[in-house]
Amino acid sequence: MKKPLAALILATLMVPAVVLADARTDYEANCAACHGGDAYTRAWNAKAMSVDPGKLDLAASGLDAAQMAGVIANSRGVMPSFRDILTMEQISALADYVKAMGKR
Repeated sequence: MKKPLAALILATLMVPAVVLADARTDYEANCAACHGGDAYTRAWNAKAMSVDPGKLDLAASGLDAAQMAGVIANSRGVMPSFRDILTMEQISALADYVKAMGKR
C-alpha cells in the first residue's frame, strides 16, 4: 500500500517539472530567435526587426501570465499568432515559463 501511494505522490510532484521542461523546449523552438534565449532581447535583434527593444524584452514585461498567453495565442505587432502551432495548454505553460524567467 505504501509503494503505490509514494509513487502517486512522486508522480504528482514531477508534473510541474515536466511541464516546465516542455515549455522550455517550446520557448527555444518558437520564441528564442526573437526574444533571446534568456527572454532579454538584444538591441541588434530588435533593430534587425525594426522593433523597439523594450517590446521584445519579455523578462521586463508588465504582462501577467494570462495576458501573455493572449499575446502568444493571438499575436501583437510583428509577432505572429501561435494558436495554430501550439495548444492552449502549451501556450499557458509557455506564458508561465516566461514569467518565471523574468523573476530570475
